[in-house]
Amino acid sequence: MLVNYDMFNDLSINPSPNNGTFELHVITTQEGILNITITDMVGREVYRTSKDVQEDVYIPINMDNAAEGQYILKAELNGKVQYRRLMITNK
Repeated sequence: MLVNYDMFNDLSINPSPNNGTFELHVITTQEGILNITITDMVGREVYRTSKDVQEDVYIPINMDNAAEGQYILKAELNGKVQYRRLMITNK
């Protein structure tokens, strides 16, 4: 897996105060359509969205129907890709 760190200065995902929601924080110097895909650990897609970005942006991601477990977030902008792992736990 190749990761291009020149695409994003920072890419982080954090739990939101709203249950089942995460916030993806993207800091980039590029403009374009950011495609976000989340898959489970066997590769099944559970979430997809696109957002036109120009710089620092917060993107809400609703995962309240997702089962407990690990997921892989793929963010693609202008042909460059980064991945993050996220964990969902039910209380």
